[in-house]
Amino acid sequence: MKEQAVSGTKRGLWWRGSATIIVAALQLIQLFFLARWLAPETFGLYAILRTIIGFGGYFSDAGMYNAILYGKPLDHRLFYTLFWISVGAGLLMLMILYAVSPVLEDFYQMPGLSGPVVYVGVILLFMAMGSHYKAVLQRDMKYKSIAIVDIIAHNIGFFTTIIYGYLFKDVMALVYGYLARTMVASAGYFIQGHMRHPLSFQFTTIGLRYYLSYASYQLPERWLGYLSSNMDVLIIGKVLGSEVLGVYELFKQFLRRGIHLVNPLLDHVYLPVMTSYHREGKPFQAIYFQMVRWSAWLLFPFYTLLIIFANSFIAIFFGSVWVPHFPLFQWLCVYFALHSVVQHIGAWWVAINRPDLGFYWNLGLLPVMFFSVYFAAQHGIVVVAMAITLLMLLQGFLLYWTMIRPQTGVELRAYIRSFGYPLGYTLFSFFPLFGMKWYHWGSTGWMWCITAGLLLFYLWMVWKYETDMIKTIIKHTRQ
Repeated sequence: MKEQAVSGTKRGLWWRGSATIIVAALQLIQLFFLARWLAPETFGLYAILRTIIGFGGYFSDAGMYNAILYGKPLDHRLFYTLFWISVGAGLLMLMILYAVSPVLEDFYQMPGLSGPVVYVGVILLFMAMGSHYKAVLQRDMKYKSIAIVDIIAHNIGFFTTIIYGYLFKDVMALVYGYLARTMVASAGYFIQGHMRHPLSFQFTTIGLRYYLSYASYQLPERWLGYLSSNMDVLIIGKVLGSEVLGVYELFKQFLRRGIHLVNPLLDHVYLPVMTSYHREGKPFQAIYFQMVRWSAWLLFPFYTLLIIFANSFIAIFFGSVWVPHFPLFQWLCVYFALHSVVQHIGAWWVAINRPDLGFYWNLGLLPVMFFSVYFAAQHGIVVVAMAITLLMLLQGFLLYWTMIRPQTGVELRAYIRSFGYPLGYTLFSFFPLFGMKWYHWGSTGWMWCITAGLLLFYLWMVWKYETDMIKTIIKHTRQ
């Protein structure tokens, strides 16, 4: 039985990893073409729509996704009580967006915003109809089913976006692609989950209070977290306009792919272990630091190389029209490198079942983020990127002093080591490239050859000095 469980988990990880890689590849290809077809103003318009989708998605979900995934087991009637609550919330969001769409268009002075906002409401309704079934499938470790649905949905969304974008070259390419992907994904989750929870109109209040209480912190915490992390988009769109926001959004969409590719897989490996340790009363800070460390090992080199080759990479991937904005791209690389390790605090809060900590943290962060970005925006978009990078660095240390140290007693040097060693190895390995770029030494061919050699050297150092950690993550993967 144990061997079967291990085999099933490994297959689940394989399917989850495969789906993540395929989805990331499709998104990168999509960005590659859209950067050449769409104007910066179009990406700025979509940035506002994407923010509304994310914010409204948490409302239509009603905070129930994590409650189903990590909360107590629930019976058939309770599941559908929660399901219809979310569907009702999705319908409410659709009506609200329909009513406020003209107001949003006037506020941001973006002609053509009100029409797509209504489509966003339809997207949120479909998201509400599929999220509960996805949570059940994930809770039951049906990773293959989730992966197949995700791959099919993202392929359909990808081709919808590419075809429409090529023909019409406007923001609806992204909107219709998102809508097609959401509809297919929700239908797939529903079909798969319906076998376990057949559609029903049965309701119950037994056990409902627990889930509503769980969501009472989850929903505000996720709202505040999302709002604080997207405050820059909302302010830039208002202060600097849609064209500047479009450049900012395009770079962020690309750079966050690294985090979206690596961190969910690490959370999938380490979060169950952390949760199990916490329930058994065992200290799990070493597991948390391993998760942070692996993010740093994998993503610090990625963002460092992008900083070094920013000009060349932007010209190749996005097109020459975007090259003048390379300082913004470089600062956002630094921001996402820091974000990749700080972000794992969310897994800490889930592991100890304390979403209230995230709520209070984001409540305090929100006004700081607002004023920092607002005043930085008066001096240009690069200053905004510098400001949010500094804030992310300060967050990392404040989280240690206010949450990690009080709960674990871990010394500061142990915390810094979790990401300090990977940072040191990264800078040491790729230091020659900084010198070559600074003095303009060597041809492009030589630069790529030396980069490949230094990357191999970096991987060799990771293997040589972190063998024990590699064995540990393999062990956790098999458990």
